[in-house]
Amino acid sequence: MSALFPEAERRILEERARTLSQPLVRAGDAGETTEILVFTRGGDRFGVEAVRVAEALPPASLTPLPGARPFLAGAIQHRGRILGVFDLGRLLALPGAASAASPVRVVVVQALGMTFGLQADEVSGVVRVDARDVAAAGAATSGGRQAWLRATTADMVSILDLDALARDPRLTVNEE
Repeated sequence: MSALFPEAERRILEERARTLSQPLVRAGDAGETTEILVFTRGGDRFGVEAVRVAEALPPASLTPLPGARPFLAGAIQHRGRILGVFDLGRLLALPGAASAASPVRVVVVQALGMTFGLQADEVSGVVRVDARDVAAAGAATSGGRQAWLRATTADMVSILDLDALARDPRLTVNEE
């Protein structure tokens, strides 16, 4: 169950519904394409808009964070900053997402003024996706995969909504 107040939970769900109702590429833009970086985690293929990717790092060792939630895989130093690295496999309870041995691949992304890492088993590269080959995601579900899913490609790549992921209160670290 949610630890949020009912009003806050309703506001978050309404915001997610508005976000998910927006297509990745506007309807009617036949032939328009979007570039996405594709990576795998736990046997599933994910994509993020390439313009939101700061860098795909070579295998690196993560610094463990004692007491952190299980889906916070650790931290890395990236260009003079310390970044949290999230494990989508553990966050979404993917069956093939065992704890990764060090070193791991990290996709560094930016959303809502934040920079963070996503753990990847493999980075496939950047692909161009035609608007006609993208299906809008289903309705948002609280705390589940759909909450961060913007669309799915014809090749079954789940395109993540990084803004929704960054807004998830479970991923927020409050420094007080």
